[in-house]
Amino acid sequence: MKAIIIYNTRSGNTEALGQKIKERLEAKGITCEIHRDKEIKKTPNIVEPFDLLCLGSCCHAWGPAFFPFRGFLKKLAKLDLKNEKLLCFATASTEENWLLTCNYIRKRLPQLEHLGNVGCAKRNIETAIPEIERIVKTLK
Repeated sequence: MKAIIIYNTRSGNTEALGQKIKERLEAKGITCEIHRDKEIKKTPNIVEPFDLLCLGSCCHAWGPAFFPFRGFLKKLAKLDLKNEKLLCFATASTEENWLLTCNYIRKRLPQLEHLGNVGCAKRNIETAIPEIERIVKTLK
């Protein structure tokens, strides 16, 4: 299995959560790449050789921050992605807000098998680790 982690961040918190996800996936023997969205925004087909897409954003106005990330999601939705799995992750000031952000991502990519949402509020990344580990255990 190969995974790609793509994130949007303002303060670095979402990047840190993406790194935690990467660490757990690699510990399971899954090959991973991690990219900031603005590095690859013009090449959404970069995700095609991967089995697992991990997409994350910080929250702004009850959804993913910054329009470039939202535009990237629109481009992904147009790709022929059918067998891939999706893990959504987000950071926000409250649990409710990171869940809203994850649900925003999930709704834009309904063709993917959604494995779950991971998030943290107020920079407390350690609270997300049990859910990361639960999801990683389900992967083969």
